[in-house]
Amino acid sequence: MRILPHGLILAASLSLLACGPRDRDKLDDNQLATSAESKEAAPDTRCAARSAQDEVKRQLFARAAEIRGSNSDDYASIAGFALIEIDGAAPDSAGPASRMIECRGRATLRLPAGLRVAGGRTTLGGDIGYSIAPGPRGTVTLGQSDAIAIPLATLTQRRAAPPPAPVAEPDPLAAAPEPAPAPIADPARPSFDCRSARTEGEQAVCANPTLAALDRAMAVQYRSALARADPLQARQLSESRDRFLGFRDRCPSDSCIDGAYRGRMREIDDIMAGRWQGRIYRRD
Repeated sequence: MRILPHGLILAASLSLLACGPRDRDKLDDNQLATSAESKEAAPDTRCAARSAQDEVKRQLFARAAEIRGSNSDDYASIAGFALIEIDGAAPDSAGPASRMIECRGRATLRLPAGLRVAGGRTTLGGDIGYSIAPGPRGTVTLGQSDAIAIPLATLTQRRAAPPPAPVAEPDPLAAAPEPAPAPIADPARPSFDCRSARTEGEQAVCANPTLAALDRAMAVQYRSALARADPLQARQLSESRDRFLGFRDRCPSDSCIDGAYRGRMREIDDIMAGRWQGRIYRRD
């Protein structure tokens, strides 16, 4: 057996020590592929980000003010005191961060103390949709929101119970108590003047704040659609509007009118998307 010189053995050992750890730190092709797949499979958290949910809340109040047709400043200030949670907030489908993402979730909006909507509710819930533009500060745009925005347009202040009668005579020098704030004083109004309401449908809408909010939401949507419609869409919007109003005025109940308005809003969407084939309204 040939004996290697001591210096050659030492040099070979140092070479192995130098190369071994460096090679172990490197990822082979399979490991690199697995790492890339993990990144692609990682869930997109932009939809559930608190900043996105807060912006959705702000836009919900802005849309409700638009539907109501008043109190936009009051609605904006109230939004800061409301709470929102969007459960299951996630993109409709996975995609690269460089593309607009469409988010869906189940939103719960809790109103500040002292406020309620028609029917006495202080908490609103429903499915909601919104989109987020690409980039670290992607713009949030509210989409599907009628389940919350429409009842939110009927916001009112709850009346406090009257205080008990004082036992002693009040101090005439005492300062008068501050009046309770009333940020939302006027009721939700429809898109038409209730003083000229003639049909049973119009009178029912004027008597019901939720139906009034639905009417204004439909009117806002209709005007927006008409402003960007081509000649065919404009004709379809006008002709279907007359048919919708005739159906609404023959409705025997508020629930029928409610369903007619919601059907009309879907109809407007269908016309503008080019998929409308003529909707037949039906009574409940």
